[in-house]
Amino acid sequence: MENESGIPCIQWLGENGDSLSTLLEDETNLSSERHKILQVLKNAEGPLGPREVAELTGQKDTLVRLNLSRMYEAGEIARPYRGKYTTPTHPSLLQKSMDSALKPPDTTDTLATSDTTDTSDTTDTLDKIFPQFAIVNSNGRH
Repeated sequence: MENESGIPCIQWLGENGDSLSTLLEDETNLSSERHKILQVLKNAEGPLGPREVAELTGQKDTLVRLNLSRMYEAGEIARPYRGKYTTPTHPSLLQKSMDSALKPPDTTDTLATSDTTDTSDTTDTLDKIFPQFAIVNSNGRH
């Protein structure tokens, strides 16, 4: 901080009781750009796109896109939707999980394939619908 004359000085705030490993974990090894991105994502109401992150951090769009991609690959951030990013523990992810857990299961697939043992012949029905495609075999049958 600065003193009354505007000269930079150190203000002693006391001792820190954290271990060295705790101090060196997670965000302390991040670049200032990545740290800003994390802060913006943590403070957002929900997932953000690269353009929004760039505007909120004051960083160039191309740099933000590159950092978001690298941060996602490193597991530092989550991508719940295509092109949208947030922190892995963001409340919006918890809400999304709860919403999908409360949603009734989709039964359309199971209804369509639930009875696969029916081997009844549908040739007659198809011939009535599409008579121009009916095939006659040597017995005179379709």
